[in-house]
Amino acid sequence: MIRHIYNGVTGLVVLAISFLAVGVSAMADEGDYVNYSWLLMFAAWLLGFILQFKSSTRTLGIIIVSASFLYSIAPFIIDKLTHL
Repeated sequence: MIRHIYNGVTGLVVLAISFLAVGVSAMADEGDYVNYSWLLMFAAWLLGFILQFKSSTRTLGIIIVSASFLYSIAPFIIDKLTHL
């Protein structure tokens, strides 16, 4: 049960940060370039989520989900730590 809650929370966070990053890159004044590379983080999370359905790849799936979650929130944590 805890794994399902963890997957739900991390999935929502990674998806929200991915859409936020794509939206911010679309609003930039650097031309018509939109940076869709943040959507790869959600794709990595989705891959890790799918890997958790099979018991032999469950550990790898949890590692991928955790890594994509931590990579997505790392800029916010680093920003808060540098402005203490």
